[in-house]
Amino acid sequence: MGGPSGRGDGSAGPTSWALTRDAATTTSAARKRSKVVGPCTQLNAWADSALTRQTTTAASVATRRIAPTITRFGQNAVIASYSVNQPAVERARQLIDARQYVLESEWGEVQPGADEENAFLDGHSWDEYAEWHLGLTDGAADETKARYGFVYGDFRRVHRAGLIACVYRAAEWRHKDVELAAHDLLQRLDKASG
Repeated sequence: MGGPSGRGDGSAGPTSWALTRDAATTTSAARKRSKVVGPCTQLNAWADSALTRQTTTAASVATRRIAPTITRFGQNAVIASYSVNQPAVERARQLIDARQYVLESEWGEVQPGADEENAFLDGHSWDEYAEWHLGLTDGAADETKARYGFVYGDFRRVHRAGLIACVYRAAEWRHKDVELAAHDLLQRLDKASG
Protein backbone atom coordinates (compact mmCIF):
# COMPACT_ATOMS: atom_id res chain seq x y z
CA MET A 1 0.00 0.00 0.00
CA GLY A 2 2.78 2.42 0.81
CA GLY A 3 2.72 5.72 2.60
CA PRO A 4 0.97 8.94 1.73
CA SER A 5 3.61 9.63 -0.90
CA GLY A 6 2.14 6.86 -3.03
CA ARG A 7 5.62 5.54 -3.78
CA GLY A 8 4.78 2.12 -2.41
CA ASP A 9 7.93 1.94 -0.35
CA GLY A 10 6.27 2.92 2.92
CA SER A 11 8.23 6.13 3.17
CA ALA A 12 6.69 9.55 3.19
CA GLY A 13 9.30 11.80 4.66
CA PRO A 14 8.74 12.40 8.37
CA THR A 15 5.38 10.56 8.49
CA SER A 16 4.53 7.04 7.41
CA TRP A 17 1.33 5.04 7.77
CA ALA A 18 1.00 1.40 8.72
CA LEU A 19 -1.72 -0.81 10.13
CA THR A 20 -1.33 -1.63 13.77
CA ARG A 21 -0.87 -5.28 14.54
CA ASP A 22 -4.38 -5.58 16.02
CA ALA A 23 -5.94 -3.95 12.97
CA ALA A 24 -3.96 -6.20 10.62
CA THR A 25 -5.15 -9.25 12.54
CA THR A 26 -8.74 -7.98 12.43
CA THR A 27 -8.49 -7.34 8.69
CA SER A 28 -7.08 -10.81 8.08
CA ALA A 29 -9.79 -12.45 10.19
CA ALA A 30 -12.50 -10.40 8.46
CA ARG A 31 -11.27 -11.53 5.05
CA LYS A 32 -11.36 -15.17 6.14
CA ARG A 33 -14.95 -14.79 7.45
CA SER A 34 -16.13 -12.77 4.48
CA LYS A 35 -18.23 -14.60 1.94
CA VAL A 36 -18.64 -11.49 -0.20
CA VAL A 37 -16.04 -10.85 -2.86
CA GLY A 38 -15.30 -7.94 -5.16
CA PRO A 39 -15.84 -4.28 -4.27
CA CYS A 40 -17.32 -5.11 -0.84
CA THR A 41 -14.16 -6.95 0.19
CA GLN A 42 -12.02 -4.05 -1.04
CA LEU A 43 -14.22 -1.59 0.83
CA ASN A 44 -13.96 -3.65 4.01
CA ALA A 45 -10.16 -3.67 3.74
CA TRP A 46 -10.14 0.11 3.22
CA ALA A 47 -12.43 0.71 6.19
CA ASP A 48 -10.44 -1.57 8.48
CA SER A 49 -7.23 0.24 7.57
CA ALA A 50 -8.91 3.65 7.86
CA LEU A 51 -10.28 2.94 11.33
CA THR A 52 -6.89 2.19 12.86
CA ARG A 53 -3.68 3.68 11.55
CA GLN A 54 -0.36 4.10 13.23
CA THR A 55 1.37 7.43 12.72
CA THR A 56 5.13 7.45 13.22
CA THR A 57 6.99 10.74 13.43
CA ALA A 58 10.55 11.53 14.50
CA ALA A 59 9.25 13.06 17.74
CA SER A 60 6.56 10.60 18.78
CA VAL A 61 4.69 7.41 18.13
CA ALA A 62 0.93 7.62 18.48
CA THR A 63 -2.01 5.52 17.48
CA ARG A 64 -5.07 7.43 16.45
CA ARG A 65 -8.62 6.44 15.66
CA ILE A 66 -10.08 7.93 12.53
CA ALA A 67 -13.87 8.11 12.62
CA PRO A 68 -15.09 8.81 9.11
CA THR A 69 -18.82 8.66 8.60
CA ILE A 70 -19.08 4.97 7.92
CA THR A 71 -21.61 2.46 9.07
CA ARG A 72 -20.89 -1.17 9.86
CA PHE A 73 -23.58 -3.79 9.21
CA GLY A 74 -22.82 -7.25 10.55
CA GLN A 75 -19.18 -8.07 10.98
CA ASN A 76 -17.88 -7.66 7.46
CA ALA A 77 -19.69 -4.83 5.70
CA VAL A 78 -18.52 -1.26 6.10
CA ILE A 79 -20.17 1.44 4.04
CA ALA A 80 -20.20 5.20 3.72
CA SER A 81 -23.32 7.08 4.69
CA TYR A 82 -25.15 9.25 2.17
CA SER A 83 -27.71 12.02 2.27
CA VAL A 84 -30.05 12.91 -0.57
CA ASN A 85 -28.78 15.56 -2.97
CA GLN A 86 -31.95 17.67 -3.37
CA PRO A 87 -30.63 19.77 -6.30
CA ALA A 88 -29.97 16.51 -8.18
CA VAL A 89 -33.50 15.28 -7.47
CA GLU A 90 -34.91 18.58 -8.76
CA ARG A 91 -32.68 18.43 -11.88
CA ALA A 92 -33.84 14.87 -12.60
CA ARG A 93 -37.48 15.96 -12.26
CA GLN A 94 -36.88 18.80 -14.71
CA LEU A 95 -35.26 16.45 -17.21
CA ILE A 96 -38.09 13.93 -16.92
CA ASP A 97 -40.71 16.66 -17.37
CA ALA A 98 -38.80 17.91 -20.43
CA ARG A 99 -38.75 14.33 -21.79
CA GLN A 100 -34.96 14.18 -21.64
CA TYR A 101 -34.66 10.49 -20.82
CA VAL A 102 -33.69 7.11 -22.21
CA LEU A 103 -36.06 4.24 -21.46
CA GLU A 104 -33.94 1.31 -22.64
CA SER A 105 -30.18 1.22 -22.28
CA GLU A 106 -27.42 -1.04 -21.04
CA TRP A 107 -26.43 0.93 -17.95
CA GLY A 108 -23.06 -0.80 -17.69
CA GLU A 109 -22.19 0.54 -21.13
CA VAL A 110 -23.57 4.09 -20.85
CA GLN A 111 -22.85 4.88 -17.19
CA PRO A 112 -20.24 7.64 -17.11
CA GLY A 113 -16.76 6.42 -16.33
CA ALA A 114 -13.76 8.40 -15.11
CA ASP A 115 -12.95 9.73 -18.59
CA GLU A 116 -16.51 10.95 -19.17
CA GLU A 117 -16.62 12.49 -15.69
CA ASN A 118 -13.33 14.32 -16.27
CA ALA A 119 -14.49 15.56 -19.69
CA PHE A 120 -17.72 16.83 -18.14
CA LEU A 121 -15.83 18.61 -15.35
CA ASP A 122 -13.54 20.27 -17.91
CA GLY A 123 -16.51 22.19 -19.31
CA HIS A 124 -18.85 22.40 -16.30
CA SER A 125 -18.87 23.39 -12.66
CA TRP A 126 -18.86 21.08 -9.66
CA ASP A 127 -22.45 22.16 -8.97
CA GLU A 128 -23.48 20.93 -12.42
CA TYR A 129 -21.58 17.68 -11.82
CA ALA A 130 -23.33 17.27 -8.47
CA GLU A 131 -26.75 17.56 -10.14
CA TRP A 132 -26.18 14.17 -11.78
CA HIS A 133 -25.70 12.34 -8.47
CA LEU A 134 -28.57 11.54 -6.11
CA GLY A 135 -26.34 10.94 -3.07
CA LEU A 136 -23.86 13.07 -1.17
CA THR A 137 -21.23 11.19 0.80
CA ASP A 138 -21.40 12.44 4.38
CA GLY A 139 -18.06 13.77 5.55
CA ALA A 140 -16.42 13.93 2.10
CA ALA A 141 -14.98 17.24 0.94
CA ASP A 142 -16.99 19.30 -1.54
CA GLU A 143 -15.73 19.48 -5.10
CA THR A 144 -14.24 15.99 -5.05
CA LYS A 145 -15.60 12.98 -6.90
CA ALA A 146 -15.76 11.11 -3.61
CA ARG A 147 -18.47 13.53 -2.44
CA TYR A 148 -20.99 12.40 -5.07
CA GLY A 149 -22.63 9.01 -5.52
CA PHE A 150 -25.54 7.35 -7.27
CA VAL A 151 -25.24 8.76 -10.78
CA TYR A 152 -28.54 8.45 -12.69
CA GLY A 153 -27.74 9.72 -16.18
CA ASP A 154 -25.12 10.20 -18.86
CA PHE A 155 -24.67 13.97 -18.28
CA ARG A 156 -27.28 14.68 -20.97
CA ARG A 157 -30.34 12.60 -20.15
CA VAL A 158 -31.86 10.55 -17.35
CA HIS A 159 -31.53 6.81 -17.93
CA ARG A 160 -34.26 4.55 -16.60
CA ALA A 161 -31.61 1.87 -16.08
CA GLY A 162 -29.56 4.39 -14.08
CA LEU A 163 -32.48 5.08 -11.75
CA ILE A 164 -33.06 1.35 -11.33
CA ALA A 165 -29.37 0.92 -10.47
CA CYS A 166 -29.66 3.73 -7.90
CA VAL A 167 -32.72 2.12 -6.30
CA TYR A 168 -31.04 -1.29 -6.22
CA ARG A 169 -27.68 -0.09 -4.84
CA ALA A 170 -29.28 2.18 -2.25
CA ALA A 171 -31.58 -0.63 -1.10
CA GLU A 172 -28.72 -3.12 -1.02
CA TRP A 173 -26.62 -0.89 1.25
CA ARG A 174 -29.56 0.47 3.29
CA HIS A 175 -29.39 4.08 2.16
CA LYS A 176 -33.14 4.47 2.61
CA ASP A 177 -33.44 8.18 1.77
CA VAL A 178 -31.51 7.80 -1.50
CA GLU A 179 -33.47 4.64 -2.33
CA LEU A 180 -36.81 6.42 -1.87
CA ALA A 181 -35.69 9.46 -3.87
CA ALA A 182 -34.56 7.25 -6.77
CA HIS A 183 -37.76 5.19 -6.54
CA ASP A 184 -39.92 8.34 -6.70
CA LEU A 185 -37.99 9.52 -9.77
CA LEU A 186 -38.40 6.11 -11.40
CA GLN A 187 -42.17 6.26 -10.80
CA ARG A 188 -42.29 9.79 -12.23
CA LEU A 189 -40.36 8.65 -15.32
CA ASP A 190 -42.63 5.63 -15.84
CA LYS A 191 -45.73 7.81 -15.52
CA ALA A 192 -44.33 10.43 -17.93
CA SER A 193 -43.34 7.85 -20.53
CA GLY A 194 -46.80 6.26 -20.40
